[in-house]
Amino acid sequence: MPNKMNDRTFLAHAAVNPSEHHGFINPAIYRGSTVAFPNVAALAGGKQPYRYGR
Repeated sequence: MPNKMNDRTFLAHAAVNPSEHHGFINPAIYRGSTVAFPNVAALAGGKQPYRYGR
């Protein structure tokens, strides 16, 4: 932590990465029911940012 933050503040901001979402603080909502993987190894490896649709 560069600056000393309250633990709760740090946890609330821990997963925020605007550079991954075109500068937006909250990630976009993607409406989809299916997430395609190039192969079974990619699914099992868990390296893709999204694993399921809602």
